[in-house]
Amino acid sequence: MSKYLLEFRGLTLVYYIPVEKVENFLLSGVTPVVRRNKVRLYVQVLESVSLSGKGVEGLKVRELNYMIEAKYSGRKGYYAVKLYADNPQYVEWGVSQGFLKTLADISYREERNRVFCSAKKNNKVLARIEADVDIGLLSSFKGKLYPSVLSLIFLNNFIGVKEKKCEVLPIKLRASVLPARISYMDLAELEELGLLGEEKPSYVFYVKRIVLEIL
Repeated sequence: MSKYLLEFRGLTLVYYIPVEKVENFLLSGVTPVVRRNKVRLYVQVLESVSLSGKGVEGLKVRELNYMIEAKYSGRKGYYAVKLYADNPQYVEWGVSQGFLKTLADISYREERNRVFCSAKKNNKVLARIEADVDIGLLSSFKGKLYPSVLSLIFLNNFIGVKEKKCEVLPIKLRASVLPARISYMDLAELEELGLLGEEKPSYVFYVKRIVLEIL
């Protein structure tokens, strides 16, 4: 039985970046999952649909997440480069669970088949993304196919951090997605951190629903 059930919608961008770009962001004992000298980087902007569990029940929140795939103690999991949220109570809960979240101003809006999202901290832009959701027969087919494919590649752990020490948190993920196209993007913080330069996202998903169970 899950301790927490967190349901969101939003955008996910998937990049493949050189492994050397992430090395300075890893705590001791954490190693990146490498494919052809590249690491998979996830950029997510999410808005809560429904949150349940002690400390988060009924909260409304928006998130900006940068994550990579990594290993710790022999187990693969998602490892956070940075996690932002716009609800102080949710940030406090996240830190207590091992999700080192930071408070930021985040907006998320959907209009017809377009998604608009932005994040700022101390009036400094962290990220701005606008995307068009693909609709039609082909996208409908992909929307049915992608969840099956994603279910095969989702990892079953999150590599959390408590008091500067890593801890593996068992999770379950399931998602319903559609392909999307970027119409405007400014990932200022990731560029400033040196994680992104000329790289383009390999995949862009509109996430109709993503459900995270923390076990």
